[in-house]
Amino acid sequence: MSPPPSEPLRLDAPLPGNALAAELTWLAPRPGLRPGDVAVERIEAQHAELRVQGLSGKWEQRRLTLAEADAWLGEARALQASTADFDARTRSRAAARATEREQIAATIVPRCPYCDLPRAYAGRRDVVTAGRPEELQREDSSLRRFGSTTWHEYICRRCGSLELFGGGLDHPLPGSAA
Repeated sequence: MSPPPSEPLRLDAPLPGNALAAELTWLAPRPGLRPGDVAVERIEAQHAELRVQGLSGKWEQRRLTLAEADAWLGEARALQASTADFDARTRSRAAARATEREQIAATIVPRCPYCDLPRAYAGRRDVVTAGRPEELQREDSSLRRFGSTTWHEYICRRCGSLELFGGGLDHPLPGSAA
């Protein structure tokens, strides 16, 4: 009984040529009278078959020499290692920024200047803006640039005065009243 055929090496993006996925199969001529190739381990291979899924979703197939297959696989692994390193550095920077925001938020206690009581978080308000005043006066509507701004409201429960915070910190702040 012959050994089971070797499974193709499956790789996902990022890959050379902006491919979405790839399968690399090591091949050797089939022994016996039947023509064709059989999947084998890399050590036994005489050539390889590369199937690549492009951005269109279609699979393309090519036959490669062992040197070409090794070079393509090395490029794919280098690209994936580079992407993994970039992702790790990005996560590290994001974690550092989140820690910094938490430290800043811990020092801010929204207090009413009139009653000297902690303000309560009243929620987030998304305000739609219609642009600068000089643009609103023009008849040409193509110059209007609509946008939105997010404000976080903190209200004094005693006198009702309001304090607004823009972006940059996570809300509600830890020092606000419940």
